[in-house]
Amino acid sequence: MIIFAEGSFGELVAETLRRRVAARVFSLVQSGGKLDELLGGEDFVAVALWRPYTNDCDELDAACFRHMVPWSAAVLSERYLYCGPLIVPGPGPCFHCYRRRFLTHLPAPERELALERAYASDPGLGSEGFAPASAGMAAAALLMDARAGDDVAEPGRLRRIDLLSGELVDTRVIRVHGCPRCGRHPGGGSSNSQERGDRFVRHLQPTLEAMTL
Repeated sequence: MIIFAEGSFGELVAETLRRRVAARVFSLVQSGGKLDELLGGEDFVAVALWRPYTNDCDELDAACFRHMVPWSAAVLSERYLYCGPLIVPGPGPCFHCYRRRFLTHLPAPERELALERAYASDPGLGSEGFAPASAGMAAAALLMDARAGDDVAEPGRLRRIDLLSGELVDTRVIRVHGCPRCGRHPGGGSSNSQERGDRFVRHLQPTLEAMTL
């Protein structure tokens, strides 16, 4: 496994993952231009970020599709922790599809786009504070995606955890018709989101417990 991390949140997630699996850790931002070299021979890529890095993730996604390497991310964003989507080149959607779907569901997508532009222009912009438990949840979710089986995860799987209320939304990203990156590949089926949420909670607790041993 290779881990791309940014910020103290990303570093803690990476540290937690490395207690469970052998992994190399790199900065996502500083790896631009070296992704093809780094991804050669890897079987999974985990990304842990203290704030969104949309352009860098899109660049990584393109490289993962070139090398046919699955990847998933854990990203803090205001009050939410986003785990996923699990991107599997071939059967699933790509990061570009995720972004388009994500913006479509926002009541004010222009606000999100303005925030992304601000992030891109200021490397230090964002809230660095986080609860250590959120890093544990992120590491557990990434480990589950890395070890994904038919009963645990599927391409496009996305979980959103409300860090204030604890509410979990477990859903799946569907590829955008005609996407130039992933649209050439046949799609898979879908499953009930509530069942996926139940499976996530069922697998999350023992995974977290194992990480604390």
